[in-house]
Amino acid sequence: MRAITKGLFRTKATSTPIVFFIGFDRCLEREFLHYFRFIHNIKLTQRIHAALNEIYYHLSYIPIYGDSTMTVQKILKMGNPILRLIASNFDRDEILSEETKLLLENMWDTLEVAGGIGLAAPQIGVSKQLAIIEISEESERYPEAEASEAFIIFNPKISVIDNDLQGFWEGCLSVPGLRGYVERPKKIQIDYLDEFAEQQSIVLEDFLATVFQHELDHLIGMLYVDRMEDAGTLMFEDEMDLLNEVEDEEVLD
Repeated sequence: MRAITKGLFRTKATSTPIVFFIGFDRCLEREFLHYFRFIHNIKLTQRIHAALNEIYYHLSYIPIYGDSTMTVQKILKMGNPILRLIASNFDRDEILSEETKLLLENMWDTLEVAGGIGLAAPQIGVSKQLAIIEISEESERYPEAEASEAFIIFNPKISVIDNDLQGFWEGCLSVPGLRGYVERPKKIQIDYLDEFAEQQSIVLEDFLATVFQHELDHLIGMLYVDRMEDAGTLMFEDEMDLLNEVEDEEVLD
């Protein structure tokens, strides 16, 4: 039996109460996304768009699936309209709020279980300017990558320092099972707010610069497949593994 909660939600963006429905099954989720896709395609005004973003931000803390104590979230896949939104900024009070602390816990837990090296808030249905990144020494997805510290990035701004391009085979938790070759600027600067709402700036190059650009693309409604110059390089990871095995055998021969 479908469980539905109905209520009123008053946002900062508009004083008009908005009726929302929260479903506890995938059927109702599809209905909600279909409705969202419809209103998004007729180009909402900025006020209504901001209101919807805020609804997503708050609804993300309601356990729609599974145990209420579980912090691992469902990762949205390519095709979900939330992944195509331009995420809204955090203000200082939001960054320091208990809701955002919970959001960060959810994101780190989700990233660990998924085995990724980065995750943006829109990937778990929260259309806000937030991403986390950490390359661990035990990374199975990118075993040759140099380990990095953990980064929490709010409201980032990217500046290109070196326009020379570098290419990597990128993957994404929202595009599971696939890899594509993408070229991006080699050296960049990121200005952002940390988890204490303090201004930070960092200069990045090589693979870590690509990782940051990949994750921050999620905050402007883009996926790595949008950056690919040649769609013919898109391939399934298992096929790539087979090709690598063949190449290794040829080198040994």
